[in-house]
Amino acid sequence: MVLLEGFKNKKINGIQLDIVRVIPEIVWTSGHSAFVFIPEDFWTSNYSASVIVPKIAWTGDAFNIKQTQTPPLNATAGNMIRYFIKRARLQKRQAVGQLRDLLVIVDSSGSITPEGFAIGKKQLSRLLGMLCPVPNPFDSNYQRAALLQYSSTVQEIFDFNDKPSTNLVQQGINSMIYDAGITCTGDAFNYAYNNMFTTAKGMRTSPDVKQEVLIITDGQSNCGVNAIAAAANLQTKADVFGLMIGYHTPAGEAELTSYVSYPINTHLFAINGMQDLEQLVNLIDSQLSTVPCAPFDL
Repeated sequence: MVLLEGFKNKKINGIQLDIVRVIPEIVWTSGHSAFVFIPEDFWTSNYSASVIVPKIAWTGDAFNIKQTQTPPLNATAGNMIRYFIKRARLQKRQAVGQLRDLLVIVDSSGSITPEGFAIGKKQLSRLLGMLCPVPNPFDSNYQRAALLQYSSTVQEIFDFNDKPSTNLVQQGINSMIYDAGITCTGDAFNYAYNNMFTTAKGMRTSPDVKQEVLIITDGQSNCGVNAIAAAANLQTKADVFGLMIGYHTPAGEAELTSYVSYPINTHLFAINGMQDLEQLVNLIDSQLSTVPCAPFDL
């Protein structure tokens, strides 16, 4: 949270801005607009319904921003396709498919609800089936997946050796059982750091393979080890992405943002609730045909 010095006591379209403060992470951009997460306590009768993105986010002048908690689903879908689903790397100045060891960490705490957890399993299974190369990203040793589920405790559902096909990965996801405990996210990060990224668990050591994490959670950690410190450790072993669900306090937003790798805008995705997840995956599915997979060089 920062005070944007230089914009205090300025007028925008005749509206006095007494104090402007915002988490200065760009979530998505569209044309000449940029959208950021707005702290929930910002919107009071004392302030106008406009905020300013600092110049560190743009090379030109600051822009007027509309109030938003999360970007529209179609924008989130496009960002997930570009930065997560259809990842590629450069090889001899040519784009080639990115080989990945992807660890998914799923929050199954009580706030998720049984209905939300069932939605999450189904849509996560669909989402991983959309990775490159389609239609079977986990067949023929292209991609590998591992899965942790956590609430009060951490459960290893499968490691990178266990599921050598897309169908088996999807079956493993759907085998998770709702736990309904509290949210020990730091413990899940510690387990991943200490146990998952090893050759014994099926991680590949080739420089062509990227180790990645996708954390899916709906809230701040409230038990176990310090989640921010544990996330920082995990980021030394893997590129960490986050799908964050729901509305959060400023402290919660700051913590959830700290879970992911930099740059934040290419690693953090957000939706308002589990009820939006199916629509998000449907939008991703509908847009995939316009973004072909890069060829793989095995």
